[in-house]
Amino acid sequence: MNKPIVDAEDIKKALEFRHATKTFDPERKVSNENINLLLEAARLAPSSYGFEPWNIIVVDQYEQLRTDIKRCASTNAARFDASHILIFTAKTAEALSDHIDHILQDVKEMNLVERTAYKTYWKQWAKKDFKLMDAPDGLHQWSAHQAYIALGFAMLVAAER
Repeated sequence: MNKPIVDAEDIKKALEFRHATKTFDPERKVSNENINLLLEAARLAPSSYGFEPWNIIVVDQYEQLRTDIKRCASTNAARFDASHILIFTAKTAEALSDHIDHILQDVKEMNLVERTAYKTYWKQWAKKDFKLMDAPDGLHQWSAHQAYIALGFAMLVAAER
């Protein structure tokens, strides 16, 4: 695959575009094509060790969840009138181990020896270099920071659409 050439001015315009939408027209729908593009941008976002320790919940049809979110959102409730709501979640320490196993085995297609070595190396890094094991929520916080990277990629794509 050839590296695409994107004009520097186009990149700068996308980065300079800042708009915090306060209200949405509930009748205006975001296309499935654009939602899929946002999700793909998040999936392709870089993450530490390539683990992608997040999930994205897409709320479009589930009105009870939308109502509950708006009730909890208080002054931001109008923002949840958009046709879709993307909820970024971060893996907890309890879920992270199985998720890493899934990424290494099913996505990266590593054999057992490779997976064991990679996961051992990652655990040493997490413990010694970043001290993620020292705090009770250290791994969850690390996952949340990774999710912000994916969110940033999705937001950049949204700004261009």
